[in-house]
Amino acid sequence: MRIYIPFCGVGFGHVMRSVPLGLGLKDAGHEVYFATHEPVFSKIKKINFIKDDPLFKIEEEIILAQESGKLNRCKTAYKGISNLINFPKMIKAHKKIIDRVKPDLILSDTIFSSILYAKNKNIDSFFMANQTNNYVFFPGKSYFILRKSIEKVMKDILKYSKRILIPDFPPPYTFCRKSIDYFGMKKKFFFPGPIINKRPEKVKEKKFKTKTFLVIIGGTKAWKRNYQIFEKISEKTGFEFYIMNSKINKFQGKVKHFKFVDDLYPYIKGCFSIISHGGHTTLMECATYGKPVIALSTKDMIERENNLYGLEKNNMGIKIENMGELEYAVDDIVNNKKYVKNAKKYMTLSKKNNGIKNVIKLLEN
Repeated sequence: MRIYIPFCGVGFGHVMRSVPLGLGLKDAGHEVYFATHEPVFSKIKKINFIKDDPLFKIEEEIILAQESGKLNRCKTAYKGISNLINFPKMIKAHKKIIDRVKPDLILSDTIFSSILYAKNKNIDSFFMANQTNNYVFFPGKSYFILRKSIEKVMKDILKYSKRILIPDFPPPYTFCRKSIDYFGMKKKFFFPGPIINKRPEKVKEKKFKTKTFLVIIGGTKAWKRNYQIFEKISEKTGFEFYIMNSKINKFQGKVKHFKFVDDLYPYIKGCFSIISHGGHTTLMECATYGKPVIALSTKDMIERENNLYGLEKNNMGIKIENMGELEYAVDDIVNNKKYVKNAKKYMTLSKKNNGIKNVIKLLEN
């Protein structure tokens, strides 16, 4: 089959599931064509993440307005409404690609315009997302009219898709359960399991001499203050902290900083626990590798907060409100055996729910 995979470029999480899925389909003997928008388009080209597979440029649909790492809902709503004027341009970009590659089906990762054009051309389409509940972005009474308007559009478009793929564990084990609105179409929803770039059996583990925590919380203005917190905990416990995406490179001592690492998976496989903001792809990686999580809350990012709700319900980690609670969380995650036990449970569950294999089987059938 020829498969066209347009994916959203808001954050790198969509890339880290759409591209591995596409490459898995290619390994299964299918022709795959990718498409995304800037700035992710240029970044993928630069690091050659998809190797020699075709990558096309499309228009951006979802525009999130963030200030100091926080979501500005008013500006996001304004930009989203303003961007509707570009919808014909979005459709035209897909038309150009689809008319050229003539796909047998379209697998869209949160790109609605591709679903509309697929309907127009009578091409089977599948929609993938880890959140369909618009309350995530527009909560409360003040956004009621906007939220309901977006829900109606989403529902109408999702009706055109054969199936709606949620790249997470099947219920009742789903991490993003609070972010899912079924729109009365529950039978169309399919939970194939985690879709990640590299599974544990294909990764050589990095060996650590002591309990090591992998810190994946992105760059932060407060990194100097956070560094002191990690130092303090390390002095008390003897544990090591590997801080990724840091502002500096510093490899001496028990608190190590890395600006960039080519391959994070050996570190994930070898560490004891992961400290994260709770992005969906990161949680799926932690579950697949059997790693308990300490998650730093970001209250304005309701999608992440919903993921953390699932994390705590699944007893695979601890949510903290601020870095001042980290020392307690480290002590609890080490000494309370339920977190490691449940992380190993999800590792086993991930083996039975290999997202890439299950999606391939669904599409081929």
